[in-house]
Amino acid sequence: MTGLSAHSVRIPKPCVFRLFICIIISIICLYSVRLSAGAALLHPALPRVIDNATLLTAAEEQKLTDKIETMSAADEFDYILLTEQSIGGKAPVNYADDYYVNNGYGYRPASGSEYTDGDGVLFLLDMGERDWYFGTYGRGIRLFSDYELDSIGSQILSDLSGGRYYKAFDAFLDLAHAEVMTAAGSQEDDSYGDGSYYENGRYYGDDHGYDTSLSPTYGLGVGLLLGLAIAAIVVVVMKRKMNTARAQRAAANYEVPGAFYLSVSRDDYLYQNTTRTPIPQQTNTASGRGGGRSGGGSFGGGSVHMNSGGGFSGGRGGKF
Repeated sequence: MTGLSAHSVRIPKPCVFRLFICIIISIICLYSVRLSAGAALLHPALPRVIDNATLLTAAEEQKLTDKIETMSAADEFDYILLTEQSIGGKAPVNYADDYYVNNGYGYRPASGSEYTDGDGVLFLLDMGERDWYFGTYGRGIRLFSDYELDSIGSQILSDLSGGRYYKAFDAFLDLAHAEVMTAAGSQEDDSYGDGSYYENGRYYGDDHGYDTSLSPTYGLGVGLLLGLAIAAIVVVVMKRKMNTARAQRAAANYEVPGAFYLSVSRDDYLYQNTTRTPIPQQTNTASGRGGGRSGGGSFGGGSVHMNSGGGFSGGRGGKF
């Protein structure tokens, strides 16, 4: 049998150049992803203040619209104010959900979202039945717990009852914006190291939608490591192509034809081993689960329900 001697392989200079090219490409790709991250309104041309009940003056409506535009851009979160003289006998939760979902409100992260609907909150005021309702959508479900929504409602209830609707809407925007900013501040003060935090006794995971992009220094390190890994793979492949020797799985290629002759060939039966395993008997049991889908439950921040669009929504409401 002929032995194979190992030889050192000298990596040519072009491989070094390719290594640096791979590093540069990796860094560019990494920062391209960072620059493209962010969220955008699904339908920016839609009005954010819809005063169908004519509760606001034109000047008040414009002030609220300007305020929402500023807050929404800063928070990457949609705010909608909706008033109606009547909602046709529908439940406020269903009317709010249908209006939000069917019109396509909300912010959507460029990298995609786990939620069916865009991120936002809608404040519905039904003058016919004197109902108020806050609907939360997308990551708004996690940002606003039931306790926080009830707290906001209690703080603006006196203004609603007293007919000071502009003041109530303005206060709602301030309070909702403060909750979103509080969630952002809680993430910065992350004691768990994974973007999660506790707030008002509830656990919020690392997917509540705020910017978790890498710092420039960390991104540079990741880019360098990624480039080195890619370059190492390229070099290993090139090295293997330079070695033409291949190990053989069988010895047939090393045999001298006619040098081996088998004079006697026979099969001897030695023993038999049988293993028996009993078949388990099937028992009749009844299952306690039902078929169907649940219409409500808990989802991070507050309680949720399934809306007509197939996604999940949160919210709270009451009378004024």
